[in-house]
Amino acid sequence: MVAILDFDLQLGTAALNLNVDARQGMFDCLSQTDRLDNQLLDRYVHKFDDHLSILGTSGSLNLPPDIDPDAMTRLIEIMSQRAPFVVLDLPSRWNNWVSEALIMADESVVVATPDLVSLRDVQNWLRHLNEKRGEERRARVVLNKVGRAKKTELSEKDFEGATEDPVFGSIPHDPVVFDTASNNGQPLGQVNAKSKPALAFVELGRKLSGRQVAPRRKKKGLLRFLGRS
Repeated sequence: MVAILDFDLQLGTAALNLNVDARQGMFDCLSQTDRLDNQLLDRYVHKFDDHLSILGTSGSLNLPPDIDPDAMTRLIEIMSQRAPFVVLDLPSRWNNWVSEALIMADESVVVATPDLVSLRDVQNWLRHLNEKRGEERRARVVLNKVGRAKKTELSEKDFEGATEDPVFGSIPHDPVVFDTASNNGQPLGQVNAKSKPALAFVELGRKLSGRQVAPRRKKKGLLRFLGRS
């Protein structure tokens, strides 16, 4: 079971991308810290299917951009008891509470596009995060939209050379699959489970969770079976 918590109150899209009516669920939970428990979460957490639940946001600009770190920590603690894997969807801006969330997380993933601006930003984020997280808990780098500009984009080697960290994963650019999934409110795997982006996400999830996929056992052929009788 995976739970997604969308902490980008003003511009979050986790619920929208999966066609879930989030309203102001995340904001309502964070603004009622004294009442924050499983009973309250049952009112706002949406079950997408048997494997995924979402606490999203309406994406209204009327909502505050900042979050109380204590409320955030309390929410994460409760959700960690409800689901073995909790994904924090954070806004792409830097402030104290975002930094705190990235530092305390078991795994921190910085997503970048293969261009010079993203490379600069990744270097800055990694420098700060790894100083706080330590060598044993270094943040991961994942490249997104790889192949969108094949002739001009930076390569994995460019990022690895500049950051001195291996690229943890790469998501190929496929506008048809991504746009179809976004417009239909579906996961990529439901649109095309065999597409390169969907397979890349499966591999990324496997690596982050630490779960290994057991190799399929080969079925014994008839001749081989008879030969052993």
